[in-house]
Amino acid sequence: MLEPTTLGTISEAYGAMGDSAQATAFAEAMATAALQQPGPIHRAWGLFLLDHGTARDARMVLARAREELRERPDVYGLDLLAWALHRTGDHTAAAAAMRQALTQQTEDPQLLVHAAAIERAIGHPVAVEGEGARPTKMPSPR
Repeated sequence: MLEPTTLGTISEAYGAMGDSAQATAFAEAMATAALQQPGPIHRAWGLFLLDHGTARDARMVLARAREELRERPDVYGLDLLAWALHRTGDHTAAAAAMRQALTQQTEDPQLLVHAAAIERAIGHPVAVEGEGARPTKMPSPR
C-alpha cells in the first residue's frame, strides 16, 4: 500500500482533473492507510481532511491534533493545530498557534500559506495574495 501522503496527492490530482470517482477512491485509500499509522493522527491525512472533509472531520482532526501535539510537540504539530483551529472557526487561537509555529523559523511554503490564510481571517493584510502569500506582519508571540 502507498504512503497516505502519496494517496492524498493522487486524490487531489484526480479531483483537479474532474474525476471525482477516482478522487474519492484515493481519498478512501488514504484514510485506510492513515488509520493504520501509529499515533493520534497522520498529519498529512489531517491536513487533507481539513481541506477536503466535512465540519465533523474538522472537529475530529482538531481533537486529534491537540493529542498529537502533546505527544510530538513540533512545528508541524503546531501547524496542524493552527489549521484545524482555523477550519473550525477559531481564528484567534489559530493565529496564536501559528505564531508559535513560525518562531521555529522553518522554511516551508505550506506554513506560510496557512499563516497567510489565518492572518486574512483575523483581518490582517498579507504581502501577496494566493499561494505562498506571506503575512506582512505577524504579531509578537508574547
